[in-house]
This record gives sequence, structure tokens and C-alpha cells, in this order.
Amino acid sequence: MRNFRKRSMLILLAVLMLGSLMIMGCNKDEQGAADPGNNPEQEGTGGMTLAGFKKTVDLNKVVATYKGFELTYGELLDQLEVEDMLQPGLGDYAVQNKDVIFEDYAAQLVIRKALYQQGIDAGIQVNEDAIDEELGFMQMMNPDWTEADMARVKEVFVYYETITESLSQAVSDADAQAFYDNNPAEFTSASVRHILFTFDNWSEEEALDKAQDITNRIRAGEDMAELAGEYSEDPGSKDAGGLYEDYPVMQWVPEFKQACLDYEIGVVGDPVKTDYGYHVIRVEDRHVTEFAELKEMIKAGLAGDDFKSYIDAEKANASVSF
Repeated sequence: MRNFRKRSMLILLAVLMLGSLMIMGCNKDEQGAADPGNNPEQEGTGGMTLAGFKKTVDLNKVVATYKGFELTYGELLDQLEVEDMLQPGLGDYAVQNKDVIFEDYAAQLVIRKALYQQGIDAGIQVNEDAIDEELGFMQMMNPDWTEADMARVKEVFVYYETITESLSQAVSDADAQAFYDNNPAEFTSASVRHILFTFDNWSEEEALDKAQDITNRIRAGEDMAELAGEYSEDPGSKDAGGLYEDYPVMQWVPEFKQACLDYEIGVVGDPVKTDYGYHVIRVEDRHVTEFAELKEMIKAGLAGDDFKSYIDAEKANASVSF
């Protein structure tokens, strides 16, 4: 589960940092101003870069307050610079559309500042070794990052992981257990052998006939792996005898996923129709990860949901002025 935990942490960080800004950009498009250079409300900002804009403002100016916490223009733009490192172009887009984005963004940042302090006051200590390991992978994807760049990204990751850990502590074990019990497919992996007849090559009736014929041959004792190698039209598994080994079932389309959850292990089921074609499926093995291994990850995920709701509810209590 170690790799699953890594992905969970980075997904949460993406939600906390980048998600809200991109959502605001999408909302802007829905309002009919998709082109930042042609928005009349942004007169004079079209083509402005984040670096250039930063030189035009008072970085010490307080732009947002919340429950005794203050956010300066410099803090907002520093945060935006790091987010731009993670998603290049985001910073320029933000300043070119600042009248649409900055007010809400500042409110979120000052509320997060208060949440971070709550985590510090509660004695939260994050696993910096795990963060360093993640940053190592990120640096391989961004070889132009300097040591100073890495330090800035790490500081932000520690900041948001502190918030996440703090919020996770507020999620009860009972809530995590309930989510686990109510969403078994989220935590199930399976080894599945299948043979596909696609609608690209056959009519629906022809694909079903071929799938049913192969099903009958397997039930009569023929080797499914050999049949998959000969007949399957799925290039991803054909050469492996139709086998997908130890895959999270949530990655598959709904009909295929449900069959992998429901079919008796070791027994070929009836053909399953998806948008791709008809599948002959035999579940070789199925495994549900124990709750104890997943508890902290689930709590972090639920905390992320709570975080978004909390931010939305508290934005009205933040004062923003540019």
C-alpha cells in the first residue's frame, strides 16, 4: 500500500493547491470570457506575466484577513509562483484574469493559513522523508529545477501536508470504517483473464456469438490462456494469455468492474457487454485490502472533502481587499 499512499498524498496536495484555481478558471469560461486577452474586465492585463506583475504591486500590502490572520500580496504571489512550477502557465493565466480569480484565491489562502497554524499548535509533525522521496520523483520530471526551487516546493508540500494531517485527526475511525464498508470496490484488486471481441470488427450479434462460443469451449475444458492468445482482440492482454494481474477494479469500465466483483473465482462467467465489445471473463483471484492498511489514507481523503466544504463555508468570514 506504500505506493497507494504516495498517490493519495499528491492527489490531496493537488486538490488543496491547484484544484480551486483551475475550477475558478473553468467558471470564468462558463461566464463567456474564455480568452483572457479579450475580457473587457481585464483591460490592461492581457499578456501580463506573473514575473512582470509582481514588480508592479506592493508586496507588503495586506490583501486578506481572517480571524486575526493576514495575507500579504507577496505571500499570495509566492504561492502562485510555486503552483506555476507544478503547472506551468498557471501563474500568467491567474494574473491576466486577476479580477476574476484573486479575490476568491486570497480568501482561500488566508483561511488555509489559519488551518496551518491550528496544525502547528496541535503538534502535527509531517513525514518529511516521504515528502523528500516524492520530490525526488518530481525532480526527475523537472530536471531544470534548482535546489532553491526544490526547497520552495518542499516548503509548500510540508505546509499543506500539515493541514491534511491536522484535518485527518478530526476524522473519526468510525467515519473511516463506514466509508470502507460502504465502498468495497474502492479497495478491491483482482487478477482477471479475459477475451475480447470488439464492435470495431464485429456486429453486436456477431461479437456475442463469438464470445458465447469461446465461453462454451472454456467450460468444456479448453485452455483459456491459449484461446486468448489466438482469439482475443485486446492488445493489452492478448500476449499474456488475456491476463490482467492484480489490477484495482475501479480502473475498469462499470460493466467489466461489476463482473470482476461478482463472478465466482476460477469460473468463467457469461459474456459481458461494454462499449468496447463482448468480454469473456474469468476472475483468477480477488483481494480486498484490509481496513488497517487503509485507515490513514481514507481519513486523509475524507479530510480533503471536509477541507473543501470548510473553505467554502468560511470564505464569507474572510475580508479581502486589493
